[in-house]
Amino acid sequence: MLLKRWRDYWDRHCLQCGLCCYVKTRTLHHVVYFLDAPCEFLDTRAQMCMVYYARFRENPDCRKMTLWKAMWAAYLPETCGYVQWARRNRIRFARRLPIVYRKGSTDFLRPPLMTPEDKPEAES
Repeated sequence: MLLKRWRDYWDRHCLQCGLCCYVKTRTLHHVVYFLDAPCEFLDTRAQMCMVYYARFRENPDCRKMTLWKAMWAAYLPETCGYVQWARRNRIRFARRLPIVYRKGSTDFLRPPLMTPEDKPEAES
């Protein structure tokens, strides 16, 4: 009962901006959000997950927003409701990083595919 009340309380902090549902990468100096690469289950018009209650089962890349992340995850923008809650309670310790919103290819995030010509020859 207490755990359910905490989850309900915690989930109410989400402002449903949808940014956590986009591909993102962190460099040493900033965070890049790729606005052309949302999760396949994100309704981009409503900014809502279409499989919210089954999201962890349906999408293995989906990560639960936790108190720890609200405190420490530098990739979360200052506009995130969880970050705002942590700041209000003076428990946000992550370094503020500039955020870059980018449209375009995310190909450089994926490792290049090895073609048959690239494979090393087997030693005999």
